[in-house]
Amino acid sequence: MRRRSDDAVLASVGGGTRAAAHGRSEKATGPVPDDLFRALRARPKDAHTTQEIMVKILARSRRALGAVAVSSCAAMAMATPAWASSEDVSAMANRGDVCFTGVCGSATFSFQRSDHVGDISMSVADTRCDGNDVYIRFVVYSTATWETTKRYDSNGCNNGYKQWHGLSIDAGSGVIHGVRVKACVDDAGTDTCQTSGYFDNPRL
Repeated sequence: MRRRSDDAVLASVGGGTRAAAHGRSEKATGPVPDDLFRALRARPKDAHTTQEIMVKILARSRRALGAVAVSSCAAMAMATPAWASSEDVSAMANRGDVCFTGVCGSATFSFQRSDHVGDISMSVADTRCDGNDVYIRFVVYSTATWETTKRYDSNGCNNGYKQWHGLSIDAGSGVIHGVRVKACVDDAGTDTCQTSGYFDNPRL
């Protein structure tokens, strides 16, 4: 049987069709490195040796293409979309919790405008059976500092949380710089209160 020359084999590989080790042909999967072409030309003109080198060329090309595909997928998965950096972040729900002896309260909310806090849900529970009511409210930092309506739990201890939903805070013609959540025990004298950390309004 007549053997093909190395030049003919190289022409076949470079033109887009590569002969496999067992006589099968398949489409080229990528460029063949120059150093491997030079190695082919430098090897003795032996058909069997040429086939072995071609198999190595195909294997290296496939591994290189596979690595590129994996790297591309990883880069896409790790990328953070630019549109998720400002509007979405500022609209995310915040949560403030205040718990101490006698009361436990929590509120979730989002800053929707420079003068408006919405999507407010609040809950408070009496955790001490001392006959004192408990309540929760917001401290609002605007042009002046003011507090929202007291929302009471008067059901006594061990009765779960009193809850409110769909509330909002509006500053009218002013702006809301930030808020705190405040929970209190309605004592006979001065109320005992604590506040959450400060939440800054990112809409300003």
